[in-house]
Amino acid sequence: MTEEISVHSLAVARRYLVYGLHLEGNEDDIWSVCRLNVATGRLETIDRRGGFSRLQGGVLSTVVNPSGALGWMTAGEYVFPPQGERFVSADRKVFVLAAGSRTPQLLASSPAVEAASLAASENRLYWTEGGMARQAPF
Repeated sequence: MTEEISVHSLAVARRYLVYGLHLEGNEDDIWSVCRLNVATGRLETIDRRGGFSRLQGGVLSTVVNPSGALGWMTAGEYVFPPQGERFVSADRKVFVLAAGSRTPQLLASSPAVEAASLAASENRLYWTEGGMARQAPF
């Protein structure tokens, strides 16, 4: 049973709105990444890679480009597969999802990924890891 629903880390580019969705329940908290095409009303919930507790992290930031490609950063307690074993990870993870795709790609997973470093241009995703600038095609 869901007790509270909240939205975090909003990002907007042209007709796309991207955000982290937090569903807080009695037993488990679930975080998802959502992409809304405001022109068509189509809402996609990106397959989550496990669940995150509200006390241990979740979706830290999201970015989107005008074509609908998106990136996000997660951190904290991680449950994988869903209903699987829970463990706490110091890693922050950076994911990218190409426009029109349903399969996210993991770009980075490390405690050295800096939490507030995720950014995007029209064709590139950027973050900082261990003091070094990193980038990937969007």
